Amino acid sequence: MENPSSQTLSKSQVTCVVNKKPGCQIEFEVTVSKELITPAHAKAIKLVSKGLSIPGFRKGKVPEAFVLQRFPKEVHEKWQECVVQISLQECYKQTGIVPLNKDKVGFKMKNFSAEEAAFSFFFEVYPEIPHVDASTFKLQEIKRPVVDEAKVAETIRQTLFFYATWAKVENKPVKEGDFLMLDVELMETTPPSTLFKNTRFEVTDNSMAKWMKDLLIGKNVGDVVEGVSVPDESADPIEKETLKPQKVRITIKDMELPTLPEMTPELFKNLGVESEEDLKKKVELLLNNQASDHVKEQQRSQVQQFLLTQYPFDLPSTLINNEVHFRVSQLNNSEEFLQHWRSLDPEGQKKMIEVIKSQSEKAVKLFHLSNQLLRDKHLSPSAYSLPKPAETQLEALINPGQMDYHEQPELRRAEAISKLILEQAEDYIIAQATGNVV
Repeated sequence: MENPSSQTLSKSQVTCVVNKKPGCQIEFEVTVSKELITPAHAKAIKLVSKGLSIPGFRKGKVPEAFVLQRFPKEVHEKWQECVVQISLQECYKQTGIVPLNKDKVGFKMKNFSAEEAAFSFFFEVYPEIPHVDASTFKLQEIKRPVVDEAKVAETIRQTLFFYATWAKVENKPVKEGDFLMLDVELMETTPPSTLFKNTRFEVTDNSMAKWMKDLLIGKNVGDVVEGVSVPDESADPIEKETLKPQKVRITIKDMELPTLPEMTPELFKNLGVESEEDLKKKVELLLNNQASDHVKEQQRSQVQQFLLTQYPFDLPSTLINNEVHFRVSQLNNSEEFLQHWRSLDPEGQKKMIEVIKSQSEKAVKLFHLSNQLLRDKHLSPSAYSLPKPAETQLEALINPGQMDYHEQPELRRAEAISKLILEQAEDYIIAQATGNVV
């Protein structure tokens, strides 16, 4: 039975068998007849002769017999090179298949003579992207986060900590809601490595890992306590995958009591609002925007799962590795990541790389599926604008880490545009399922 992943295409001079392999790998199995080999030999002699400078002969006019007698090795090498290059170009024409990168074509010679030659080429090709049918997507209902007076009041309180003054607290055991200055060291290394130095933590579930909070409640300033760090249930997936229990030492340096600023015109001006009432309205608006974004992100997450499960396809390793290298280079710019990386043993680091590689493969697939969908629907990511930076201090404090793509290097802009392509495709699929919520 014929192998469905192989295709034989013949011509009088070149026979090319195409073998499709996993990872978007292509193998050309090539057989070349005497019809091509013989003229290639004459061409090789001329090419070698052209580069010779022999006393008594004009350059390029050295007799063929002399060239064959004095430079047989060079002629043979050039002969093979001519046959290989001509054959490769002929295979491209016959099959319509071209490499992802023409500078990365592998080669293996099987035999070569004046009568017949056989060899193989190996290379990656661009992936075959499936066409997405958005009408098959089923949208699960998402619960919108509640934005009420209590949420607005707590958000304003957290915002005011940026302008707070701090006083030390003496002779008081740690309890829920206290603010502590801590040194945190990892005891798994020799000597112990510093994770945090003189860093402020609030003793609450929202601001501190559960293992750390349980360790500190009831302790006093000056105490040095040791425990085992474990990720919370709500931790980042990479952290949950890679962070094994590790022995940690915590030094309680100080306990501090904040004094929040009064609601003054100067404070309002700094925050970019006109009054306390305006502050409440704008915080409520920002929180509602966050709640809407949460719903949208959860819907987009459903779309991503739909695309990855319903439209599998093969990827060349080059595209995955490029994404892995990009992500690792970005992570290496984060001191928090580097501290976490240094805290892992070799097995943990290996596992983290595997997680990054898996996430990279998913990201590349989602990008290509999204890009294909936009092309199929004649949509352009230019219809979306790049995210705007925070316009006021209040926005910056409530939405920290919001990137100003307009003032970033080209790499950042390319990253943003890739994200826009994904989001526009996701939103198109969501729009098709608006009346089909389950």
